Amino acid sequence: MLLPFPYDFERIVDDFVFMCFFVGNDFLPHLPCMDIRDGAVDYLLLVYAKLLPSLGGYLTKPGGDVDLDKVDVILAEVGAVEESIFQRRVAKERENTMRDARRLTSGQRDQVMATVAKDSAVAVTTKRLKGGEGAAVATAEDDDDDSTKVLTPAERQEAKYQNMPVELALKYRIQAKEEAKLDKLKAEIKDHVRLGEPGWKTRYYEDKLKADDIEIGTILSYVEGLCWVMRYYYTGVASWQWFYPFHYAPFASDLKNIDRFKVSFDVGQPFCPFEQLMGVFPADSRHAIPKPYQWLLTDAESPIIDFYPQDIPVDPNGKAMPWLWVVLLPFIDETRLLDAMRPINDKLSDAEKKRNERFGKELLFFHASIAPDHPLPSAEGLQSVALTPSTFQMFGNVHYVESSDFPLRCTVPSPQASKLELQDVPNNQCLSFHFEMPAA
Repeated sequence: MLLPFPYDFERIVDDFVFMCFFVGNDFLPHLPCMDIRDGAVDYLLLVYAKLLPSLGGYLTKPGGDVDLDKVDVILAEVGAVEESIFQRRVAKERENTMRDARRLTSGQRDQVMATVAKDSAVAVTTKRLKGGEGAAVATAEDDDDDSTKVLTPAERQEAKYQNMPVELALKYRIQAKEEAKLDKLKAEIKDHVRLGEPGWKTRYYEDKLKADDIEIGTILSYVEGLCWVMRYYYTGVASWQWFYPFHYAPFASDLKNIDRFKVSFDVGQPFCPFEQLMGVFPADSRHAIPKPYQWLLTDAESPIIDFYPQDIPVDPNGKAMPWLWVVLLPFIDETRLLDAMRPINDKLSDAEKKRNERFGKELLFFHASIAPDHPLPSAEGLQSVALTPSTFQMFGNVHYVESSDFPLRCTVPSPQASKLELQDVPNNQCLSFHFEMPAA
């Protein structure tokens, strides 16, 4: 591939990372037409190789910035074939359904043939009885009764298991049970959107996103998400408050002229540890949260009880496999969460308040043998010491703090709550100090 601009392998890797967002990640749902099981990543690479020479540069910039006008060209190419992708999926699903039907018909044909064979045996026996061969033939027929019995598919399969080693038979039984469960789900699940059939786009937005203003509700948020995730991967969190507020992505064909959006973020600040837990834990995990907060997850009078539903709806989204279903968890309203927790914060113990500090101090642990001659902070000597890179392979300062100091060769006691499980550590050889990053 010849490029009219300087070739940079690292930039191509960055672009590849970015394009994978369209197939989905932890922060954004995949575009409806981009399914990794259908070869979406390979397709995106083909599109990228085809269009890159005409783009005049790479999709992303050093530091995690995204060039939206170039991404717009990629999305236009994907959007142009979006409907044909859906139609191909529909055709493939119909082909699979017909194949399954033929397989079932074949099984039924076997059963019919067995029934016919049994009927024929009865007819022959009757004829022989009439011809005077009754006693001998009747005995043979009685002895052969099991061989003419019509077995169901399940009985035939069970007969195969009887001749297998126990472990192998168990493996196949479990596999057959899972396949039967999936077949049942395939028969029960209804795909109301029917991507690829006339009216698919309207049905999708009405059923999945329920957004009156599609552009503001989904497209802008999705473009913001592309920029946020890229920034997060390369330079850190661009905004602690941002999230994609939908369970589904818009269509590639609707992500047009995205360079018109001016994306910016306010970095804000992260949750405190207990706020974070309250934002992600279900009610059944409340034991990991201080008791003063626990009623918020279970009490009917809690102002945020709707954040913790007992029954969480799921959307099969046309998929039979449960692991592909969309879990419709409620989105957490940060303001409501913090308002509900604020009056309770003063009820925390001193130890819990310390655990809930937003920014704690980093601790550095190392074995005493690493730096036998290196000066180190202590209660009697220096309170702060700069680390020597040749010894520690890192820059920074370490500070003496009494609460984290265990002198060499002392006994480090086991936490009181873990006395039965953990023993004291005799002859301590581990040094620990507060670590301070060097100035940028």
